Amino acid sequence: VPKVLIEAIAKQKSVTAAKWLDAREQNNFQVVQSELKTLFHLTLDYAHAARNEQENLYDVLIDLYEPDGQSEKIHECFSAIRPELSTLLGEVTANGSGKDKVFFQSGDFPKIGQREISEYLLAVMGFDASCGRIDETVHPFCNEVGDGDIRITVRYDTTDVREGMLTT
Repeated sequence: VPKVLIEAIAKQKSVTAAKWLDAREQNNFQVVQSELKTLFHLTLDYAHAARNEQENLYDVLIDLYEPDGQSEKIHECFSAIRPELSTLLGEVTANGSGKDKVFFQSGDFPKIGQREISEYLLAVMGFDASCGRIDETVHPFCNEVGDGDIRITVRYDTTDVREGMLTT
């Protein structure tokens, strides 16, 4: 991949992230739309430059975040759980669209309590707290900083406990 393309992507990611924060604050996607489009096209250029002739573009991009991940493996995984997910979806939507169902009422959910929920959920999922940490951020992500060092970031909303749970 040409150095100039790597540099352009890095710069565009920075510009896009700043615009995304503005867009979120203003609740206006238009603010970041052109930056996202530019980043999308640069990323597509990267995939074209990095792929070998046998590889599809999506697999090149998957490998950036899930080394040795392949779209075929992802398809196999979801194909295996599709019947159960379809049944669950049917149960959830049996009495309507599901949009009108309220699983958690709005209320006052202090961040400290939500963090405890996040830590509990991670423990249940098998996350080893001695090999990483959880922090709060505006835009949640998970990143491996180094071998055995995982950083998880969560966004909490004190009026809606689902935000923290789902981002965890």
